[in-house]
Amino acid sequence: MAISNHGYKYIGKGLSTGEVRVGKRKFQDYLDTYPHLNKMTYYSLLEELVFHEALNDRIKLKIEQLSKARKEADQSEAIGSKTQKELNDNMDTQFKLKEKLGLFENKQILDAYKDFEELREDFKEYRRKNPNQFQVTCPSCAFIFFLKRRTDQYEEFSAPWFKDKVLCNPELWKLYKAGKITREDIANVLGTSPDYIEWLQEKIFAEQKGEK
Repeated sequence: MAISNHGYKYIGKGLSTGEVRVGKRKFQDYLDTYPHLNKMTYYSLLEELVFHEALNDRIKLKIEQLSKARKEADQSEAIGSKTQKELNDNMDTQFKLKEKLGLFENKQILDAYKDFEELREDFKEYRRKNPNQFQVTCPSCAFIFFLKRRTDQYEEFSAPWFKDKVLCNPELWKLYKAGKITREDIANVLGTSPDYIEWLQEKIFAEQKGEK
């Protein structure tokens, strides 16, 4: 099955069946390692790089076979300059392609880019699951669009209805202990039963103030 990225499908033209299989894996590995490779122009260059990497393996195998044959024939001369030139030219091509693809950039910068991309994907997923929190309808044309929130402009606020993670209110408790409100009054405000107020007496406020 061909790998698809924004409509681009890895084909592996010019490669054998085995090379295509390896090429697909390399192609995807590059995309996973370098998240900035997310444009159509990069995909075609990346496939060309994978092709030349496969070609590099072919040339090396050819050199290995020639060396073995000459050794068996007891010939001491070196591998022909033509084959060596093929290898060198192919390595130069790979280097240029990697430069164009930005594979020699600082890894710290690439990691930061990857983190940003992951945050953006998380935001898109959250917006998809919580559309009503961001969805706005234009009163003029009824066009639906979404708002992006700027959390850096929010102010921190601690809800007064919790102590740690327990539903309660210390100010209400002070009024209750002063006899100004009843246990039922606190229960009504908190939306609980009077028994819950007894539990607060035993587990929360008694431990903190030494009450019995």
